Order: sequence, then C-alpha cells, then structure tokens
Amino acid sequence: MKERFVGKALVRPGGRAEVLEWSGEGALEVAQSEDALLACLEGEVGVSRWGRGFRLEAGEVVRLRPGSYALKGQGRLFLVRFGLSPEALSGDHEALMALLEALPAKEAAEALARLFEAHAAKEEALFYPLLSPGAARERALEHRLLRELIGELLKAVREGREIAGIVARLKGALEAHMEAELG
Repeated sequence: MKERFVGKALVRPGGRAEVLEWSGEGALEVAQSEDALLACLEGEVGVSRWGRGFRLEAGEVVRLRPGSYALKGQGRLFLVRFGLSPEALSGDHEALMALLEALPAKEAAEALARLFEAHAAKEEALFYPLLSPGAARERALEHRLLRELIGELLKAVREGREIAGIVARLKGALEAHMEAELG
C-alpha cells in the first residue's frame, strides 16, 4: 500500500525537482537561500566540496547545503531543491532589524542596504511568483517604499543629518512588511 508523503516544511517557494542524466565532470550549484537533496537512481557519482568528497551510489541520498559541488562520474540523479524557507526570510528580517538598532553608524546603514537588496532579490525571484497578482503588487510596493527609505537613510548618514525620524519610518515599514509576508 502506498502512503502519500505530506511534508509541509518541504513545500517552499522556488522549490523544484529534476532528473539529471550525469556524465563526466561538472559543477552543481545550490543557491544561498535553499537546501537540496541529491539521490542517485542509477550508476555512481563522486561528489566533492572544499576538497572533501564521497561516492554516491544507486539508492543513496544526500542533503546538499548551499554552495558549489563538483560531480564526477556517470549516472542518473534526482535533485530536489527545497526553495526559500520561511526561516531564511525571518532570519533576514531579524538581521535587518538588528542593523536598524546599530544605526547611526555609516557601516550599519550600508550593510542594511546590501542585506535588504539581497533579501528583496530572493523574495522577488522565488516568493512573489507564487502570490496572487494583488498580493505580489502589494509586496512590490512595500519593497519600493523600503528602498526609498533606505536610500533616504544612506543620504542622511552621509550628510551627517538627524536620522531618528527616518529610522522610525523605516522600522514601521519593515515591521509591516514582515507581518504581511510571514503572517
């Protein structure tokens, strides 16, 4: 009797599965925002990362963390990419809030801008295509507002102006964004 597997934690935006007919040498990339499972269906493939490696034989499954893996051998592989996890989103949000607390340091403002752009790129690529058109439009407007506020903050920090009002608006907008995104 077959039982249906229900893994709600595995159902993530941007997740996908693919069969790879592997022959020779090459690289396999796992994005920073995701984990993956690699199963060998047929054959044997060597998997290495940072000079450490192992052989993956038919019937074996390994979990791949973010990074680049060198694969060598011949076989049929099944790759499952988990996609963007809610934990990754909330971790980014917590890091953004922590950087807001570290202001008015110029380095904190610049780190905040870089982290937000990386976070927004992940969301826009993996999360937004799964939303309804109205919800995607709302999230895009939130990102635009946050980008404008971060730009205003960077300018104020460079010019040595008072930033308390900007930080308060940015914090409120970020909290609203977090609430809308993660519920």
